[in-house]
Amino acid sequence: MKKKRVDRRKIMGIWNPRSIRFKMVFYSMLCVISVSTCGYLYLFSYLNGIIVEKADKINNIYMENLTVQLEEPFQALFNTGINCANHYDVMKAMKIQEVKTVEDKKVLLQAQNVMNDLLSTTKMKKYVNKILVFNQQGVVVQAVGNHMAYLEDVEQIVEKKLDRNQEETNKFGVFTLGESITPYAKDSFSVLFKVSSFSDRKENGYLYMEVDSSIIKDILVAHSPLNYTVVRNEKDQDNWITDNMNESLLIKLMEESDKEAIVFDKARYKVHKKAIDGTNVSLYNFIDITELSMKENEMLYTLIVVLVLSAVITCAIIIMVSRWVTRPISRLSRRIQKIAENDFSYDPEIERTQDEIGEIGRLVNEMVQSVSNLMNEIIRKNEEQNKIEMALLQAQVNPHFLYNTLDSIHWMAVIQKAPGISNITRSLSNLLKNMAKGVSDKILLEDELSLLKDYITIQSIRYAETFEYKNDIEEAFLQYRIVKMTLQPVVENAIFHGIEPSGRIGTIRISAREDETYLYIDVEDNGVGMNEEQVQHLLADKKQVGRNTMSGIGVSNVNRRLKLIYGKACGLFVESEVDHYTKITVKIRKERDECIKSY
Repeated sequence: MKKKRVDRRKIMGIWNPRSIRFKMVFYSMLCVISVSTCGYLYLFSYLNGIIVEKADKINNIYMENLTVQLEEPFQALFNTGINCANHYDVMKAMKIQEVKTVEDKKVLLQAQNVMNDLLSTTKMKKYVNKILVFNQQGVVVQAVGNHMAYLEDVEQIVEKKLDRNQEETNKFGVFTLGESITPYAKDSFSVLFKVSSFSDRKENGYLYMEVDSSIIKDILVAHSPLNYTVVRNEKDQDNWITDNMNESLLIKLMEESDKEAIVFDKARYKVHKKAIDGTNVSLYNFIDITELSMKENEMLYTLIVVLVLSAVITCAIIIMVSRWVTRPISRLSRRIQKIAENDFSYDPEIERTQDEIGEIGRLVNEMVQSVSNLMNEIIRKNEEQNKIEMALLQAQVNPHFLYNTLDSIHWMAVIQKAPGISNITRSLSNLLKNMAKGVSDKILLEDELSLLKDYITIQSIRYAETFEYKNDIEEAFLQYRIVKMTLQPVVENAIFHGIEPSGRIGTIRISAREDETYLYIDVEDNGVGMNEEQVQHLLADKKQVGRNTMSGIGVSNVNRRLKLIYGKACGLFVESEVDHYTKITVKIRKERDECIKSY
C-alpha cells in the first residue's frame, strides 16, 4: 500500500495537491494573479498619478546614483587630503619655523615626496589644480598639480579661504565652489585641512587643495542629453555648473527652483534637489512631465502587456524554481527510505547542493556512517567477547571429576598428616570451582583476593623461597566490585616473567587507591623489568598464553576484557624499568551496588 502511494505521487508530480511543489506554484501564481489584477484596475483608474509617481521614483534613483557619482571623486580627494595632512612627514615639515639648515630642506623635500606619492594614488589627480601645505611662518610645501603654486597663493588662501572658513564656524574639510586663486582658471572647488602636531595635536599649519570644476562637468556630460541637471552653490545661488546647452531655459528654471513644480512655455517641470555630501553645493534636476501625461494611453497599453507577460514569465520561473527546490528534497526522501531498508551506503547525491538541504544531506551521510561504524564496533566487540569465552570454555575440564579427585587427595593428606598437600589441594579445588562458574561475572574485591591467595598458595609451594607476596590493600576497598580472574593473570605474569628470570628472591606487592570515578589496583614486582617494546608486546600480543598458565587468559586478554566491560578509558597500564621493577595498574570504574553496568 505504501509503495502504491509513493508511485502515485511520482505519477502525479507537480499536480499532486499535497506536494510542496504544487503548493509553491499554486500559492505563488495566486499571489501574482491577485496582485496583477489589482494593479491593472488601479492603473486603469489612476494611471496619470501612478505614472508621475513612477517617474518620481525613477528620478529619485537617478538622483541617488548621480549624487553617488558626484560624491565619489570628492571622497577620494578628501581621503587624499586627510592622508597628506595627517602624515608624519607633513606634520614634521609644518613644525619648522624657518628653513635654516640642510636638514630642514630634507624634511620639506620628504614631505613633498609624500604628498606627490599620495596624490599619484588617486584617479582624481587630473582634476587637482593645486595642493600645498603652509604655516603661519611662511613655510610652504607643494605637490605637483595641474598648476604651479606661487608665494602669493598663501596670501590669497588666508584672505579668501582661511578667514572665511573660520567665520563659518571652522568648516574645514568641506569642498567649496567659488573663485579660483589660479590665474586664468574659472570657478573651482577648494578645501582646507588642519595640519596638527603628531604628539600634542597642536595646530601647526594648513593643507589647501584646489580642484577644477570639470570634475563635475565630466560626470554631468553623460546625463545632460536626458535631463536638465545643475550643480549650484547654496551660499552663492548665482554660481552654478551645468553641461546642458539650453542655458536660457535653465536660467528661468533656476530662478524658480525653490518651487515644487514650474510651468514655463506651456511645459510643466518637476524640481528635485539633493545635497552633495562633503561640499557646499546641491544637485538640481528638472523633469519635463508634460510628455508623460500626453502618452497616458500608450503607457496603459504597455503596462497591460507587461503585466500579462510578467504573469506568464513568473509562472514559468516559479515552476522551474519549485523543481529546483523540491528535487534535492525528493533525493533526500528516497535516501531516508533506503536507510529504513537497512541500506547504510554513502550517497554523495544528497549533499551535492551547496545550501541548507545539502547540509542536511551531509548530516544524514555522517549519521549513516556513524550508525554503520557503531554497528561494526558492536559486532567486533561481540566477536572479541565470544572468542574470550570460547578460549575459557576450551580451557575448562570436567569439574565434577576434578572436584572428587581433589577431595580424595585432600582427605588422604589429612589422614596421612601431610598439611602441605592438604592446603594445595584445597586451594586448587577452590580455584577450579570458581573458574567453572565463568570469569565474566563481577565479584567483590575481597573474593577476588581470596582466589588470588589460593593461587599464591599453589605457586609458593612450586617456587619455594622464590618470591614473597604482600597484600597492602586497605579494608575500605574490599567492597568494590571487580571482574573475576582479573588479578590472577597479572600476578602470574609477575612470577613467570618478572621474579623467576631474575634468579633471586623477589617481592610481589599489591595495593589499591581511588579517585572520584576509578579504582586503581597496583601489582608491583622487583624482578627483571621490561623495556618499552616488551611493554607494548605484553598488552598487544593475543597469543602470549603459555602452557604453564593456570587460567589460560593472559595479560592482553585481561586488558581487552576490561576495556570491553568498563570502556576504553579503563584496562591495564604498565610502568617498568629494566633490572629494577614492573608495576601493572588495573584501572576500573568504581562499583559498590549489585547492578552490572555496561559501557
